[in-house]
Amino acid sequence: MQKKYSLILFVSFLLMAGCSSEDNKPTTPKSSSELPIFNEQVKALEKSKEVEKMLQVGMDKQKQAIDEAVK
Repeated sequence: MQKKYSLILFVSFLLMAGCSSEDNKPTTPKSSSELPIFNEQVKALEKSKEVEKMLQVGMDKQKQAIDEAVK
């Protein structure tokens, strides 16, 4: 009976020691540029922001031309 409890205790300690290793903790990257999965999405977002700026400049020029034509 004591061998059975000793074996259960020994196996329990082995499992706890194996599961509590700090070396196996995953590291989280600090920025999205470190994640290759999201690189394409980040590039697309940056490109869309550039396009939005260009469209805004074009709309401002068109509004200015309309304002000058109305005067």
